[in-house]
Amino acid sequence: MVQWCLRSAGITLGDVDHVAYFFQGRRLLWHAGKHFLRYLPATLAVLRNDAGDYGKARGFRETTTRRETSTNADDSHMGGTLLTLWRRASQLEGLLRAATGHEGPTKLKVHLVDHHHAHAGSALHISPWDDAAIIAWDGIGSDGTSTLLAVGEGDRIHDLRRVKFPHSLGAMYADVTARVQTVSRGDNPLYHELISEFHALTGVPMVVNTSFNDNEEPIVCTPQDAVRCYLKTGMDALALGPFWTQK
Repeated sequence: MVQWCLRSAGITLGDVDHVAYFFQGRRLLWHAGKHFLRYLPATLAVLRNDAGDYGKARGFRETTTRRETSTNADDSHMGGTLLTLWRRASQLEGLLRAATGHEGPTKLKVHLVDHHHAHAGSALHISPWDDAAIIAWDGIGSDGTSTLLAVGEGDRIHDLRRVKFPHSLGAMYADVTARVQTVSRGDNPLYHELISEFHALTGVPMVVNTSFNDNEEPIVCTPQDAVRCYLKTGMDALALGPFWTQK
C-alpha cells in the first residue's frame, strides 16, 4: 500500500512530511484492562489462547512473525497482536524504509492517531467536499470504539457519538457474513465456464474468490498491477483475460 501511494503521487519516502498510524497504546491498554475485568470470567479465554468456536488460535510466535495465515477473525495471540502493534508504532520509520527500499534521508514525523479518525480522515481529506457527515464502522479501535458518528468541517473531524465494543457491527460482519455473488454466462462467459468446469471436476458449483492483492497493497485494478503482484508473490499461475502463465 505504501509503495502504491508513493508511486501514484510520483514521490519517494524522502518527500513525505507526515505519517499517521492508527494506534494509541495507552488508550488500548486502558480499554483492554477495563474490558477484561468487566467480562470476567469469559475473558479468561484470552489467557488460554482460545478462539471460541474456531478452536485454538495461532501462537505468540506465529502472530508476531506472520509465519502462518489467519484462518478466522479470532486467529491471533492477544499478546502477540499487542506487541506487533506496539513494535510497528515505535519502529514505523524503519519499517517504511524497509518496505520501500528507501536509503536516503527522511524528514517525516510520525503521528499516532485515533483508529476511527484514521478511517474517517482517509476519506474526508481526499474528498471534494468542505463539509461532510461521517460514519465509520470497524471491529474495534484503541479506545474500544467500534462505530464513530462525526462531522467533517474543512480539515477537522468533530465527534458526535462513539459506540463501544462489544456492540460492534464490524466484528459481526467478520464473524457471520459473506459476500456471495452469482455469475451468469451472458455477463461473464469466461468466468462462468471456469466455474462450470470446476463443478464438473469436483462436484462443487462455486469457488472462493478472494481479493487479488499482496499484503498491505491495494486491490489489483489494471493488467500491470496484476503482473506486478504475480511476479513479487508466491502465486503459481496468473489468468488474465484469455491469457494464462505459470511459474
